[in-house]
Amino acid sequence: MNLKVTQRRKGAKTQRFLKESFLLLRGFGSLRLCVVVCLLAIVGCVSKTKAKLTAQQAYIAGQQQAMMAMQQKANTVEIRGNVKNTSIPWTEGLTLAKAIVAAEYQGAHDPTSVIIMRKGAGTEIKAAELLQGHDEPLEPGDVIHIR
Repeated sequence: MNLKVTQRRKGAKTQRFLKESFLLLRGFGSLRLCVVVCLLAIVGCVSKTKAKLTAQQAYIAGQQQAMMAMQQKANTVEIRGNVKNTSIPWTEGLTLAKAIVAAEYQGAHDPTSVIIMRKGAGTEIKAAELLQGHDEPLEPGDVIHIR
């Protein structure tokens, strides 16, 4: 059965029950007020449960999105500096020179140094060393700073 149809039927039953209860207690002023307050409290509990369930579902969805973003970031190399492409997908055999070419460096002057950040530790490579053929292999999650 469709969820919307089920919700409408439950809503119609609740309205019918409230209307019948109200008509039965027409002559009992204070008792009628107590019954109405109790019925509203019961109906409110259902909405609190529903709100809690919705919040839990939103939390879980957010956690899943964060995990996916972390996995995607772990399979890339980030390039910081004056480049066109700041994120390069990591592939087997990716080196510093290949990553800089793929990032499309756009500086007006040649960079003087490059720093590879890996697991919190940085390794500086002078641009002259890179031009002389000193190339470094990259790992997933590396961050390269071009200066």
